[in-house]
Amino acid sequence: MSIEQLSIRAKTYVAACALEKYCTVLGIKHASLDEFCSHMKSLAIAKDIPSWDSEANQLEITGLGDPLPEILGKESFLHEVTECVREISAVNIYGSYRHLETQSCFKRVIDICKLEISPEQLKKFNEHSACSSGWGVALSEEEYVAWRNVL
Repeated sequence: MSIEQLSIRAKTYVAACALEKYCTVLGIKHASLDEFCSHMKSLAIAKDIPSWDSEANQLEITGLGDPLPEILGKESFLHEVTECVREISAVNIYGSYRHLETQSCFKRVIDICKLEISPEQLKKFNEHSACSSGWGVALSEEEYVAWRNVL
């Protein structure tokens, strides 16, 4: 069981959860941040990844280098973390699986957000096979609910 072996979907989900938890600890709350994290987590169940990506491009926070809403702009770490959360998937969408870049972004989010993930929690996410593409298949609604109960 290794954090490096998680699928792109699982890494994106865990990274979005890490961002949510860290913001909660810091008392940071904003609707656009909630929308961003929710959409990033929905990659786990997305059946059409390019459509999911197009929808992500329409969010107020895209994670693609655009400025954050002014009220969040003072939180310097948020820009880097939202970009890293998004890059876990974005770097892989229209090309081959770029494991090292994906892993680098994922580790950066985990480090900044200080997420601790137990072996039991990790086991649930490792059950999702990355397949050769790195993505793995979309989760069923039941599997998605199970993920929500882990972190």
